[in-house]
Amino acid sequence: MNKAVFLDRDGTINVDYGYVCEPEKLEFMPGALEALRRIQKAGFLLLIVTNQSGIARGYFSERQYQEFEGFLLGRMGQEGVIVDKVYHCPHGEGGGCSCRKPLTGMFYQAAEEFQIDWGQSYAIGDKARDLSICEKEAVTGILYHEGQGAGASKASGQEGIVSLESWQEIADYIDVNGTQAEIAVDFNIFAEAVIYETTYKILLQRNEKGAEIVRETLSCAVNKGDSRSNKT
Repeated sequence: MNKAVFLDRDGTINVDYGYVCEPEKLEFMPGALEALRRIQKAGFLLLIVTNQSGIARGYFSERQYQEFEGFLLGRMGQEGVIVDKVYHCPHGEGGGCSCRKPLTGMFYQAAEEFQIDWGQSYAIGDKARDLSICEKEAVTGILYHEGQGAGASKASGQEGIVSLESWQEIADYIDVNGTQAEIAVDFNIFAEAVIYETTYKILLQRNEKGAEIVRETLSCAVNKGDSRSNKT
């Protein structure tokens, strides 16, 4: 099983100026690439899950979308960030699909393809719909709202979702959680080792006592046999 980070694109990785498709206007969110490098080095798959209704609305074509995606991934790759796969929904609202967020079709497609461990994975986005998978699976959601001001959508009180203001905070949060998980695993392994060692010692003690009993029994039998031999 693999741990993954599900990433929204526009407004999360890159600046969202509205129906993003022009390479010359690409601008990354502050600290995004550095944070994603850290997250990737921690062993997470990076999976982009993005709504692109601009295709259905006629603002740009599927080809133009693919060209921009290639440019985006190329720029990220130059900075040492390798995206494992991009999932996009080209449909608009009411398109009758199962992929447009907050629907979860793209998440489940990724989970099937990459054997995702939900409990060790995260979803990051600037809108609540980007975290919809968190309502269905044990994925930790991170609502990112840098630069959106007081009108930013918050996830206060929603279980399994935190609201963070910068990519550095996001990377730190994932690092801390990952360290805690590793400590918990190490502790469990240590506890099991202690239990096994204690059990082994108990069994060994029992075996030693058993061996002593066997030795005493054999000794008695030999002595009795010797006694009988002497009587004959």
